[in-house]
Amino acid sequence: MGDKFPPADLLYHSELPSQRWKVEPGGDSTKLKYVVVAQIQNRDTPNVINNARALVAGPSTQTANHEVTFMAVSQNDAEQQAFYALAGTENCKFVFRVLADHHIELNGLKFVAVHTWAGLEASADPVLIWELT
Repeated sequence: MGDKFPPADLLYHSELPSQRWKVEPGGDSTKLKYVVVAQIQNRDTPNVINNARALVAGPSTQTANHEVTFMAVSQNDAEQQAFYALAGTENCKFVFRVLADHHIELNGLKFVAVHTWAGLEASADPVLIWELT
């Protein structure tokens, strides 16, 4: 990058979301327990959510207000693969990026589960809540 843009002066792409992560748990980001990804309106992420839910929990789970949880570590290979497929979607990559870029500041927090809804009564858009520990 040369002398014009010294690396020490550059911000990570994830700097702005990480600042918000500090505010929510009272200024201590190591107390963060959940990250919500809502209002998902692109085409690809809802397809991955719906396919994962149908594969692991069955097609009847596609109704509003029905939660399906996927664990990062599971004896069920389909569940674990669904967790990582959701992590790689356009709407979710950034939460893992923030965690990776700020792992020291976040004291090694890790995502252990993702709770999914195909939609809620208030909105037909899918919702994901990533759980940290």
